[in-house]
Amino acid sequence: MLPPAAADAESLEIAAQVQDIEARLLLSQGQAESAAVTWEAVVIAYEQSGDLSLAQQAQLSQAQALQSAGFYRRSVDLLTALTTRLSAQPPSELSVRAALSLGEAFRLTGALAEAETQFQTSLQGAESLSLADLASAVYLNLGNLTRLQTESSRGQAADYYQQAITRAASPWFRIQAQLAQLDWWIAEAHWQDAYHLVSVLWEEIATLPLNPTNVYAQIELVEHLQAIRQATLTTLIDLAIANFDGLADTAWTAFVSQTFAAEPDSLRSSYADSQSIPEQSLWTALDRQFLPLADMATRLATLRRTAQALGNAQAEATILGALGNLYEQVEDWDAAAQVTQAGLVLAQSYNLVQVTYGLQAQLGRIQLAQGDRSAAISAYQASVQTLQVMRADVVAVSSEAQYSFQKSIEPIYRELATLLLEEGNEGTSADNLKHVLGEDIL
Repeated sequence: MLPPAAADAESLEIAAQVQDIEARLLLSQGQAESAAVTWEAVVIAYEQSGDLSLAQQAQLSQAQALQSAGFYRRSVDLLTALTTRLSAQPPSELSVRAALSLGEAFRLTGALAEAETQFQTSLQGAESLSLADLASAVYLNLGNLTRLQTESSRGQAADYYQQAITRAASPWFRIQAQLAQLDWWIAEAHWQDAYHLVSVLWEEIATLPLNPTNVYAQIELVEHLQAIRQATLTTLIDLAIANFDGLADTAWTAFVSQTFAAEPDSLRSSYADSQSIPEQSLWTALDRQFLPLADMATRLATLRRTAQALGNAQAEATILGALGNLYEQVEDWDAAAQVTQAGLVLAQSYNLVQVTYGLQAQLGRIQLAQGDRSAAISAYQASVQTLQVMRADVVAVSSEAQYSFQKSIEPIYRELATLLLEEGNEGTSADNLKHVLGEDIL
């Protein structure tokens, strides 16, 4: 029979193990804040049982969950305390991970110099312990950090991403690095490199086990595909118009609208039937290789079933939004509205404001295309109201989040302002627009 103290310690450890499983489940379901609260209880239980090593591991998990939930400063405080304690111990995988997470937290709060210091510390530990995947993760984060620094240093990002790809020992870490590299190629308009990489990733990522992280990676991949496709079609339209300058009569306008609103196969057929449109090597080559939207929709449908099986409402709502955007691209407005509305209802039922505002704006855009201006204005106004709820949290914590937030919301405010002005009602004065849209936007 165990002494009372040993029995108590064993009971505490069992309770901690059960709560650790619960926290991981909550995180997999997109409930990061609840997961962080549960891991806090795990930390306390392990400390009371005397197992400080497991307590430190749980504290790292708690800090990472806080980051996922947007509580960056609380994450910084926890990780700073944790890395200080770990620095008095021999280097370990835990100390490498903690320094990496603290670097990420510093980056998110705009402390770029401190972030680089932690990344270099983490890299040194990963190299000394031969932790290839963690070294890959550090190089990926150095690439992300470099993109926030001076314009002259931005070019280093591509080198860091390539290092991350080269160093990765496991397929998943390599794919994460490739996704970051793909985002860089698109941001820098390196379309040929971007399409080559996205074609490789489309096949590779589908071979990995489906879990929450993989689901979000595949959603990101589809969004990148849509960005490349839109750039391709827009450029082809511009090239065609430039070569038909002065000939934009009714027949030509009809030809352009029919050709470029079509699926890629139809687009290629239109090229073949017309001897007047010049061959544009890069853009027509991209178009010829482009994945049909039907393939993207099939992948998203599979991902939605996975998200449902995992109980991850945030992932499912995001997938429904991406699927609605695909329907937008082929101008199936009824289907686009139906799918977007389903995602919106799901996001609102779980209070997922970071997903809700985008879906509200997307629904407004679709309703405008359907000719329902009143409904579109209501949807855009709802999106702005959701953004007002988010604004205080974003402004209070993260410079990177502030930049991303501003970049994503500006089109929503501009579209609403345009609609209100076009309505010509009494509520469209400058003062009223400032009241509706926010003083700092106009």
